[in-house]
Amino acid sequence: MNYGTASSYVSVTSGSATLGVEAAGTTSLLINESITLGSSAYYTVLAGNYSSAINATILTDDNTAPTSGNVSIRIVNASPALGTADVYVLAPGSSLSSATATVSNLNFESASSYQSPSAGTYEVYFTQLG
Repeated sequence: MNYGTASSYVSVTSGSATLGVEAAGTTSLLINESITLGSSAYYTVLAGNYSSAINATILTDDNTAPTSGNVSIRIVNASPALGTADVYVLAPGSSLSSATATVSNLNFESASSYQSPSAGTYEVYFTQLG
């Protein structure tokens, strides 16, 4: 799998499992950790923290359909260089100077709760806290 790409969901058995991630073309594990998976649950696994020691961030997904006319998004801070961030989801051309953060104080390797903006075109800005 290439950087920045995603797979479709893969069916696995619930309970305790070992998550292993290898660099393409090798059998050397970059990530090797025990995880617990719930039944009838969906997860997103992000391989990250490439700046020090690569690790997995495991997020439980909510695949409930959003209300009519809205979309459902979750914002993830996967930047080890940014640190804690404020995140703005704004209409194109909006000014950050008068905007309120959509998500405030989002820590590295953390995800926001799901947001439900109206369907449309947006620009997403990650800024340093404050």
